[in-house]
Amino acid sequence: MRIHWGFRRAVKHTTLLLAALCACTLTASDGALSRSVTKTWQDAVKAAESGHRDHALELLGTVIEAAPRFVPAREQRARMLFDDGRFGEALSDAEEALRLDPADSGMVLLRADCLRQTGRLAEAVRDYDRAAAMHVESPRLYTGRAAAYAARGEFAKAVEDYGRAIAIQPDSAEALRGRAAAHAASGENTEAVADLNTAVKLDPKDARAWTDRGDLDAKLGHDAEAIIDYTRAIALQPADFDLHLRRASVMDHMHRIQEALQDRETALALKPDSPAALLARGASWHELGLHDKGFADQNEAIRVNPEMADAWFARGAARFATGDLSGAREDLKHAVSLRSDFPEATDLLAKIDARPKPVSITSVAPVQVHDAPAAGHGSAPAPSPVKQVSVSPLTAAEHEARGRKLIAAGKLADAMVELNEAVRLNPELATAWNARAFAHLRVRDYRSAIADANEAIRLNPKYVNAYVVRATALRHSPELAKEHSDQTKATQLAR
Repeated sequence: MRIHWGFRRAVKHTTLLLAALCACTLTASDGALSRSVTKTWQDAVKAAESGHRDHALELLGTVIEAAPRFVPAREQRARMLFDDGRFGEALSDAEEALRLDPADSGMVLLRADCLRQTGRLAEAVRDYDRAAAMHVESPRLYTGRAAAYAARGEFAKAVEDYGRAIAIQPDSAEALRGRAAAHAASGENTEAVADLNTAVKLDPKDARAWTDRGDLDAKLGHDAEAIIDYTRAIALQPADFDLHLRRASVMDHMHRIQEALQDRETALALKPDSPAALLARGASWHELGLHDKGFADQNEAIRVNPEMADAWFARGAARFATGDLSGAREDLKHAVSLRSDFPEATDLLAKIDARPKPVSITSVAPVQVHDAPAAGHGSAPAPSPVKQVSVSPLTAAEHEARGRKLIAAGKLADAMVELNEAVRLNPELATAWNARAFAHLRVRDYRSAIADANEAIRLNPKYVNAYVVRATALRHSPELAKEHSDQTKATQLAR
């Protein structure tokens, strides 16, 4: 007959405690307690129950030192250390408790959890199997073993064990979230969504469930739904640094740059010295054309963590985009020196080295703004250079910044003039091409929006916002979407 392990543990601990209290005059050599040590043990239990964890751990240490064979003290300290995230120390106590009492199924299970948390997954699975053979019937056993399976990439086994845990405890949010993650890792997105829907319905105050559902929505491209889920999670945990960065990333996908910037500002208020948040905010500033602020954040990220290759790459890419090829080359080389396998950095370096010298400035034919052009036939035209050259006292980046501000103000015709000049002065400024694509999108000139977004993507294949602009234009023009699909198919066949 299977007996719930928690009940067995409670009975066993009660028996041991009573035995210890009755054995006040015995010495510690046979595992019992002296009178003074018994008092210390009682004080340790009371301190743990009242939440004074540090004091309880100190007292337990005194008990274990005086009576090293007294198993309940080892067990109590092991559990408390585990709860505090001190998995290595907890593992040591659990192993000693099992040496003294190999039949303690609770300690077998705790040791399995410690082994899993320290990355010793094969040993953890063996201990979970041993606990199961000892007739432990607990959701904790199955969720723990499932998590070990998932960490090993055995997602089908993980789903099965999470299912066992849910069968015992249908409202287990941990098991539902875990099974959803295992489903998603196997590509079973419908099942994953169903589990997370159940989790948030069972406990609308479970911030982790909202976060996990937001992550899955973002992965599936359901940006609006992801924003809703992250917002619910943030309402429950407003001081969660990572949540603000996650929502900002989705805001970027939706081209809601100002809102993304606000979330990154909040994240930095929570962790002012976070290089990741500094780089993310720097990217927002660059996207808005405020390159001085963008470089300031990237400089600070490098100051905080000079060994962070991503920070050097981000600044190098920004320098390249704003025409500072010498500075870009220096930063990108440093990024590669920190991380030898950095294809994005090496590719951009090759692109800089392949540029003809001296660099000639060509201009791009201005594109007129139309109110609502009808979609025509044929492929989207590639931007065509012309020989006309004009002189501007401003840099391409400054023209781009002006253009973006004019877009935000709704002055699209004036914005187009500035952005035409930006791409004329620096035809490799991907952010300017994408800004002009967005301006075309605002006036429903989908063909021109696609052409400019394509150019931005050609210059920067990882430019997420350019893909978003292009996808939006294609979604609003089914005929152009079909043409784009045909072109993509033809290109793939040609390869």
